[in-house]
Amino acid sequence: MQEQQRLAGNYQNLIEQGDQAIDELLFNEALGLFNQALEIRPNEQYPKTKIAEINGLLAEQRKNQEDQKSYNDAMSEGERMFSKQFFDRALTSFENALSYKPGDIKATRRIEDSKKEMKRILDRMEFDKFIAAADKAYKKEDYPDALSNYEQALELVPDEPRTKKRVEEISEILYALNSFNEFVSQADKQFDAQSYATAKSLYEKANELKAGDKHVQERIAEIAQLIAQQGVDEQYAQVIKQADNLLAQKNYEDARSQYTEALQIKPREQYPKDKLDEIASTLTELARLERQYNDLIAEGDRLFGREDYTDAKSTFAQAAQLKPEESYPPEMMDKIDGLIAENERLAREEAEAEAARLAAIQAEKDKNYNDAIARADELFAAENYEESRNEYRAAQDIKPEELYPPQRIDEIDRILRELAAAQAAQAELDRKYANLIMQADRFFAANSYTPSKENYTEALALKPEETYPKDKIAEIDRILEQRAIDEKYRSVIVVADGHFRTQAYDDARLQYEIALGVKPNEEYPKEQIRKIDAIRENERQQIAQEQANAEDLARRRDQIAQLEEELDEQRILEESGLNALYDQIIKKADGSFDIELYNVSRAWYYKAQDLKPEEAYPPRRIAEINRILGDMMLSERDREYQRFIDLADESFRNNELAVARGWYNQALSQKDTENYPKEQLREIERRVAERVAGQSQQQFENFKTTANSAFEAGNYNVARFYYRKALELRSDDAEVKAKLQEIEALR
Repeated sequence: MQEQQRLAGNYQNLIEQGDQAIDELLFNEALGLFNQALEIRPNEQYPKTKIAEINGLLAEQRKNQEDQKSYNDAMSEGERMFSKQFFDRALTSFENALSYKPGDIKATRRIEDSKKEMKRILDRMEFDKFIAAADKAYKKEDYPDALSNYEQALELVPDEPRTKKRVEEISEILYALNSFNEFVSQADKQFDAQSYATAKSLYEKANELKAGDKHVQERIAEIAQLIAQQGVDEQYAQVIKQADNLLAQKNYEDARSQYTEALQIKPREQYPKDKLDEIASTLTELARLERQYNDLIAEGDRLFGREDYTDAKSTFAQAAQLKPEESYPPEMMDKIDGLIAENERLAREEAEAEAARLAAIQAEKDKNYNDAIARADELFAAENYEESRNEYRAAQDIKPEELYPPQRIDEIDRILRELAAAQAAQAELDRKYANLIMQADRFFAANSYTPSKENYTEALALKPEETYPKDKIAEIDRILEQRAIDEKYRSVIVVADGHFRTQAYDDARLQYEIALGVKPNEEYPKEQIRKIDAIRENERQQIAQEQANAEDLARRRDQIAQLEEELDEQRILEESGLNALYDQIIKKADGSFDIELYNVSRAWYYKAQDLKPEEAYPPRRIAEINRILGDMMLSERDREYQRFIDLADESFRNNELAVARGWYNQALSQKDTENYPKEQLREIERRVAERVAGQSQQQFENFKTTANSAFEAGNYNVARFYYRKALELRSDDAEVKAKLQEIEALR
């Protein structure tokens, strides 16, 4: 019945601990607890259901862990590839991670980053292709093709400084080439019209733009020869006429050349000088306007290249005001108007597309947020706080600006702390209670009722509502009460029987009467009292006399034997030394061991150990004897007998003779036919008699003197031997005890 109650208590504790472990998400621990409960009650359905539930949770947990691991591995691989600029591989890894966690913000963002980097690389590759083609054309002086490729490269990488510098350089080259060809064409026309001075002036300007041109050089030389052949006046008049015509046509450069040529023909003429001053003033103003125009055109082209169309159009408009006859500014203004209109259209479409994309993202974000909040609220209502907190955190990641998720997270943290504290306190209470019950049950099973009751009492203080410790305490109280009666009766009978066996009939009769007071219905003490009364009446004097004679004879024999043994020990020690005495004692111990007188043998081994403590053999044999005696103790009577002998021997070795006598008598109460305790009792009587008679004083002094001499000589084992001998005669001698302690300290 008690065992069933204990198992029921253990089963219930295991079930409660398993449920608590599930609440704390300690699934493996819970699985072990429910399996233990199932071992106690194999037919119970509840632990089976819980085990199946835990296995399902563990499987789901493992799958989630595997998905999380796969996600982490894919993200790590993606980051590794991204850092190595293998963006295509990074894109694959990030997309793989997204497949394990659909909608994951981090994976989605890294996918977009990878695509941007891939586009940047593609643009750079296209840029490099245009630059290579442009550089090749530039080396071949194919400037228009080079300019086209450089400009396309700038559209991909607008801020690349080398490319911008090349575009400006080629533009200047092309401008110079166009001017050179124009001067040569005009000069050829004037030459064919025999306007040599004008032709010469134009050729000289072309030579300034491109020195060393063969055609220009030949024509300049040819004109010089032709002019030299004409008459001075005719030549002067012709040159002036051509100069005036050119000036009227506002061909200032050619007119200036003609007037300069006329002045060379007639250096003192004032007219060409005046005209040259007029042309210089006009050209200065025109040059200023030309520079302003060219600057505006260059600025407009620059702004156009940067797609700053509004400022570019304004700049081209200013240039058109300076030179209304030029077609380039209005052409560029028309082109800009078209581009602005196109850009506005594209911007509108892009804005509309972006707005639609952002709206879709926001809608998806709102949906994900609302779904996460709904799941979190549902889990919170179900008191699944850990999962609920995870969902609120997911919602917070989606919309960090929202206040609701962090408020709920803080609330959950507070609840979990309170639950953890309560669970920890309950778990600690359950653990202490279970440990106390386990210890109490163990002590109870070992019949150690006092510590068992103490543990049950402590357990009951922890859980006053539990009935099990109350029942066990009541049961122990009943057992202890009965045991106290039985033990008191048995103790009194043991003492009485001991007195009876030693013929201490007055003490025996008193103890038997006490036993009857404990258990009035017992027949044994009554019978023993009758025996004692009969003995006292019929044989008291004869038995007392015989006992006295026998005891006196035995005591004398023991004294003689002890004296002879001590003389033998002293003789061996004096003649052969400590080792010989040790060997003699070991021989006696081994002899007793061989004939299975184990307690006698052990006493001799103890004596050998006292003589030579450093030797390993005596303690090994003592341990072997203890093991043999333990194996031989098959009954409670055997165990009690040997326990009393062990206690008596220990007291005897410590010269506690009165205590040892009590224990030897207790041993005889268990086995009254044993010789060993009787022999030890006789030895105790002999020593006590010696002390009482004062016969041991001289022997004590002899032992002490011999011990002191050995001590002074450093023979500590011999000194210890004789000090112990002296202590057997006078157990309270402080000097001898101090010497023994000093020897022990020197070991």
